[in-house]
Amino acid sequence: MNASRIIFPIVLVIVMASLSSADQNPGKVIESPWMGQSELDAFFRKLMDSRFMPFQIIGKKENDVLYYKGYFKPYPSDLDRFFAYWAMPGRVYQARKVTFQNEGFEEIWHQSFFDAANTEIHQAVWLRVFKDGPDTREEDNKARKDDEEIGKKTDRTVI
Repeated sequence: MNASRIIFPIVLVIVMASLSSADQNPGKVIESPWMGQSELDAFFRKLMDSRFMPFQIIGKKENDVLYYKGYFKPYPSDLDRFFAYWAMPGRVYQARKVTFQNEGFEEIWHQSFFDAANTEIHQAVWLRVFKDGPDTREEDNKARKDDEEIGKKTDRTVI
């Protein structure tokens, strides 16, 4: 293997939102500093505990080192769930894009850059909100429970 190629695992975060949210200040934005992949993961998890979600994740290469930065805002009140990934190779990004679109998610952010091996690395955030109407929330909750069961049987991580 070429020693100059840097390989990072893909970071996946799935959030199953509860009915409460951090909407008390929906305009608040928290910006992370530039950091490595594992540091952003820890920062992200800390903000999730405070009910903040990423709406942008940016990556860059500087001196052959990969850095990431996130912008976070409170969960919207109609949030069903979101997925945030960074450090994805192109083929993985394209496959997820199709899958999430078919599952009713909106891609709210996408950014890419090239690593030291000239491989395009993608960052993306997908969001799905509850549909309008009182009956659809019950349908969405049933679908979420079904997804949790599927998550137990696949490589998907449900948080």
